[in-house]
Amino acid sequence: MQARQILGSEFSYWPTARTIDAEGVSEYMRSNGSMSLACAVLECEGVYAANNPLRSKGVVVKLNPDWVETTMGIPEGWTDLEIDDVYYHTDFPAPPGPQKEWEPPRLITPKCQWADRIKLCGNGVVPQQAALALRLLLSG
Repeated sequence: MQARQILGSEFSYWPTARTIDAEGVSEYMRSNGSMSLACAVLECEGVYAANNPLRSKGVVVKLNPDWVETTMGIPEGWTDLEIDDVYYHTDFPAPPGPQKEWEPPRLITPKCQWADRIKLCGNGVVPQQAALALRLLLSG
């Protein structure tokens, strides 16, 4: 719930994934005050809370690339070079707050390829936006 307040309104959606989310700078905020996706998720999940057991154990959790892919409307596993199958979802993840049942976890303990996968998402284009732009250009 705290992420909703930080992001502005209770109907806010997640910030756009950016390459900065892969740099290990989860507290990064641009000078204009916009919050990174990593920071918003960590805040929403309570990772910054003083009573969070993960903090006292020193466990490192970061954005789950599979979840970030779903926020962009691309198939889960799209950026994972180690798998052959991807999973297509027909819906977008829930806004800040409780997750939908089908969503992959928002946070994971990073594995190999983690930073590369997050960077790919941060540099990616949301396919639905590209399709709309193309339709608008061709209808012109």
